[in-house]
Amino acid sequence: MQLIDRLSTYLNSLLNLILPQRCLSCKKIGESICEGCLLQLPKESSPYGITTIFSYSDPVIRKAIWLLKYKGGTAVVKPLARVMHDRILEELSDTSEIMLNQGQKIVIVPVPLSKERLKERGFNQAEIIAREIVIYDYGKSFVPENSVLTKTKHTTSQVETKNKTDRMRNLRGAFSLNHPELIKDKIVILLDDVTTTGATMEECTKVLKRAKPRKIIKLALAH
Repeated sequence: MQLIDRLSTYLNSLLNLILPQRCLSCKKIGESICEGCLLQLPKESSPYGITTIFSYSDPVIRKAIWLLKYKGGTAVVKPLARVMHDRILEELSDTSEIMLNQGQKIVIVPVPLSKERLKERGFNQAEIIAREIVIYDYGKSFVPENSVLTKTKHTTSQVETKNKTDRMRNLRGAFSLNHPELIKDKIVILLDDVTTTGATMEECTKVLKRAKPRKIIKLALAH
């Protein structure tokens, strides 16, 4: 994994020399979203017990998520992952310090895609976000566990489903728990890119609770 990350960093650096990244907002050369614009992006409140960072209605965030979701734009998510990393530590405060002092890392569980959706897209955007958070943290506090949750049933796109009741019905029994020992008695970050009604997070949380984790924090990049 470290070799892959180093190669990815090298290739991204080489690409930046040929085609420099520009901020999606101010067009300044540097990062895909520069520090100044990142600080000015409107923050979003946390609905349905989910910690969210940004508003999906903001055009910069909407474009960034589109690039991530449909183009695999790792560079786009790098600055956003830094904000998510810091927000997680804020949410945990003293609890994280206790756990980390005991040598227990915080487990990040990305919301999974069905096999059909994964084949269609080629990657899971939630996994990309989780990986970037761990890279930014240098693996000190967090560990990603992509295999804990599996989406075993291909469902209708949540965007096409009208309300939360229908969305919950659509998702019922769609996720399964694997390797419960990986999250038992641990702090778990259930992570996704966008939340709308919270139905997906709610269904995933029900499944994760069977493993009896110490705490589950639901985190989404945008709402």
